[in-house]
Amino acid sequence: MEAINVIDKNIGALITDKSKIGDFRRFFELYMRSYHFPENFISDVSIIISELGTNLIKYAKGNRWILCRIIKEDKGVEVISCDNGPHIKFMKKAIEDGFSSSGSLGHGLGSINRLSDQFLYYNSPVFGNSLISRKFIEEDSRKKSALNYDWICVPMQGEDFCGDAVAIEELKDETKILLLDGLGHGPEASLASRNAVKIFKENAQENLVELLQLMDKGIKGSRGCVLGMARFLKKENKLQYIGIGNISAFIKKTSGRKVFISYPGIVGNQVKKYKMLEEEFNKGDTLLMHSDGIRDCGLLNLEPLRNQIPIIMASAIFSKQARINDDSSILVFKNQ
Repeated sequence: MEAINVIDKNIGALITDKSKIGDFRRFFELYMRSYHFPENFISDVSIIISELGTNLIKYAKGNRWILCRIIKEDKGVEVISCDNGPHIKFMKKAIEDGFSSSGSLGHGLGSINRLSDQFLYYNSPVFGNSLISRKFIEEDSRKKSALNYDWICVPMQGEDFCGDAVAIEELKDETKILLLDGLGHGPEASLASRNAVKIFKENAQENLVELLQLMDKGIKGSRGCVLGMARFLKKENKLQYIGIGNISAFIKKTSGRKVFISYPGIVGNQVKKYKMLEEEFNKGDTLLMHSDGIRDCGLLNLEPLRNQIPIIMASAIFSKQARINDDSSILVFKNQ
């Protein structure tokens, strides 16, 4: 099946009380109208947001997130609910209309399942719950499969602009991957990372060293950014990597993990020291990259997530590790 194609940023809200649900729903309704979605479609997505938010308030503890993004070429919307638990028991029963564990009418998860064209979920005692609803305009888009990569990229709470950015370029025999964190927050941080993404996309045929040099020169005079950049060579099953600044990256292998080293520096401020690293990247291996808006994942046991699709992995780790006082991004890329 053909893969789903999404916009690179999430619009997210930390759901601390019931009022946050309504505020976020109304904001995202306006956002969908800017993309000219039909009103009946917007109404259905609003119900999904409300039901997921209500479910978080009733049952979840710790960080409780609603994350939304536009599925660009397929004219659709993705809504993610993720939390720290407790995990939902009897999930298969919970998504049926009429099932309730609290004595209510049981319309919540059942109605979300019914209104969604795709409804994905994961829950565990370690990572809590991740619920993902996707809704499309076109019939053909509903049959598309998940990507072998995905990400979450969210601005700091209270900010409209995100200094973090993600970009992926699929070429014939390779895939290039970029995760950036513009220095600071807000419009200036966002401008630095967006300009670096533009250079990356326009020069995707170049090798990693050349791309780094082009970005370093091209965003000179801006705040600058730190980055992690990878190149997956499909035929050779090799992964090349360059890291500048505090971007974390490692390969989760069938046994253990390989951590990539990042070199000190700021892209846009004459990066002087760097090294391209290369590792085996075999079937079943997973690359995980994240900005410092995600707490270090080095000690996390990721084995429960091994067989999950990238968006489930990203959302489960995000809900557990994201900082609310920083832009946050996490990317998962699988060789499958």
